Amino acid sequence: MVVMRKVIPTTHSCTQQLSFDFVSTHRLQQVLSYIHSHLDQPIQLAELAEIYGLSPYYFCRLFKQLMGVAPYQYVLQQRMEKAKQLLQQGQYAIADIALMVGCADQSHLTKHFKKYTGVTPKYFAENSGMTKIA
Repeated sequence: MVVMRKVIPTTHSCTQQLSFDFVSTHRLQQVLSYIHSHLDQPIQLAELAEIYGLSPYYFCRLFKQLMGVAPYQYVLQQRMEKAKQLLQQGQYAIADIALMVGCADQSHLTKHFKKYTGVTPKYFAENSGMTKIA
């Protein structure tokens, strides 16, 4: 986005700039939608960059500028948020939740969950009313 704005002369009308921003926003929404619908699967930077239409390098820079975090960190945050929701529902075992949010196993989920929330999934679940903690 920054690179493109430097290329666009300042004599262009506001309509053209708004059109560029709309396309950029639409592409970002497509990327975010893809992330949210594929949290249970491995998500590669190259896939996200292709959806946006940039090289992985420029996509990563742009994503961080727009979202405030790198794509990997955003995906991880969304996975942990989904894990929190599933833990609060109390319908699934932690090991199952790990797989549902794209973690290889319960240990992987626990490592990232504790780093993200400050508590283990088991502790979070016990304090959210979850009964099935195995």
